[in-house]
Amino acid sequence: MTELAADLFQGLSHLCPRCRIDLTDAAGEHLLSCAAATTLAAQHACADARVIRETAADLRKEARQLRDAAGVARAESEALRYAPRRPRSGHD
Repeated sequence: MTELAADLFQGLSHLCPRCRIDLTDAAGEHLLSCAAATTLAAQHACADARVIRETAADLRKEARQLRDAAGVARAESEALRYAPRRPRSGHD
């Protein structure tokens, strides 16, 4: 596609450099049927899936840490709530 011609006056950017026929539709059809383009798309999809899996694992880890911290805070709150209160001394 880098060697295609363009006609900026008519808004065409994918022209045959020899005969100046618009190749936009033909290029799109080729990319849909091309094994190399399909392989490239599959590689991108695999890379995207890998990033999503890693992000999901990080989010699960963070969720566990937050859940654990919430459990500790809840336990501390309950302990303080039911702890016997010390009598105040009149020296304050």
